[in-house]
This record gives sequence, structure tokens and C-alpha cells, in this order.
Amino acid sequence: MIKRWSSKWFLVLFLLLVAALGVAAAGRLSVQAVQAAPEAVVMSTFSCTPFDVGVFITRVHVRCTASVNIGGNSIAWWSYPTSDSAGASRFLSLFETAKATSSTLTIYYDPNDLTGSTFGCGKTDCRRIYGATSP
Repeated sequence: MIKRWSSKWFLVLFLLLVAALGVAAAGRLSVQAVQAAPEAVVMSTFSCTPFDVGVFITRVHVRCTASVNIGGNSIAWWSYPTSDSAGASRFLSLFETAKATSSTLTIYYDPNDLTGSTFGCGKTDCRRIYGATSP
């Protein structure tokens, strides 16, 4: 009789454990589903021949020989924050290589993004970059 009861209790405990794990997993999935996806950014591109490359405490930047007109502003400076040190290092490497080899960069940016002003990128002559490529 004890053997029968212990088997039943074991089965009950096992089923409760499986149910608890299922509820926990479902709760985790629900939290993930509620998190909003980041807003899509419409990217523009600009062809840049680097003229000046700079490193500051808050940003790395490249100045191009030509500029693009955005809302009546002549944009020739392109910046990335050093708060993301790995990203800033990659951009700096690309900027310096393009300048040293006289290569052209393709800059990816959002023309309406003025958040660069928080790390020293002027609102009227500079834009934050999201990506860059070099042939």
C-alpha cells in the first residue's frame, strides 16, 4: 500500500512540476511578445570622399569633400558616438583606410535623425551615421 501511495505522490509531484515549468515558459514567451520592435529607420546613402577624420572623447567623425543638402543645411560631417566603443573603432578604421587609400565611402544615415547633437555632431552640418561601406 505504501508503495502504491508513493507512486501516486511521485506522479502528482511530477505533473505539478511539468505544469509549473509550462506556465513559466509561457510567461517568458508572453513577455517577449509584448516587447515592441524598434521603429524602422528609413536609410539614405551618401557617397563620401574623406577629407578629414577626427577622434574626440564623445565621437569619431569623417568630413567629406562634398556635402548633401538636407532641409536647407549643407551636411559634410558624419559622426558616430564613442559610447559604443567597438562600433566607433570599426568606423574609425574604415574612415582612416578610405582616406589613406583615396577610396570612396558609402555613408548610411537617417536625414531626420538629429540625435548626433548629444555627442557633438552639429544639427546644421552633421548627421549620425548608421553604417558605412567602402569598395
